[in-house]
Amino acid sequence: EMARPRLEAVEGFRSLTLWRDALDDSCFLLISHYTGDEAAAAGLKALGDGHLLSDAVPSLATPPDVRQVAIEVRDGVAPGALPVGGYVSVSTQTPTHADTARQDLEDVLLGLLYLPGCLGTSQGTNAARDGELIGLAFWKDRDSYTASVPEVAPYAVRLFRRVA
Repeated sequence: EMARPRLEAVEGFRSLTLWRDALDDSCFLLISHYTGDEAAAAGLKALGDGHLLSDAVPSLATPPDVRQVAIEVRDGVAPGALPVGGYVSVSTQTPTHADTARQDLEDVLLGLLYLPGCLGTSQGTNAARDGELIGLAFWKDRDSYTASVPEVAPYAVRLFRRVA
């Protein structure tokens, strides 16, 4: 909550949400949502200038994995619109054939939108890691997510529950 006032002063800031890993209570996901790359850079700078990130690191069990994902395709709800108690599934892949993998991920996320309980999806790339694709799907509840998982998933997917 100490970060929110700093971020609200950033032009283009939309929301800040905190999520807990559904399988590991010690693992968290923080999603900050901005209107574009310039706003995201300003948001990260605002957090760094206030020493919020560097002050928090010593209290963490492991160092944070910070990724700036440029969202290229979004359908449905944005992260801040999902209520506390909702879920997000996160898939991360570094494909060998980026164009094919990008289209495959887009097709999968589009298909999820037709499933009961899927409230929205987002797809993007991590600029810091060459070719890394990130897929997000927002879920009403855990049962909806569980019903969407194929027996053999083509890539790893992690599930997080919104806690703030």
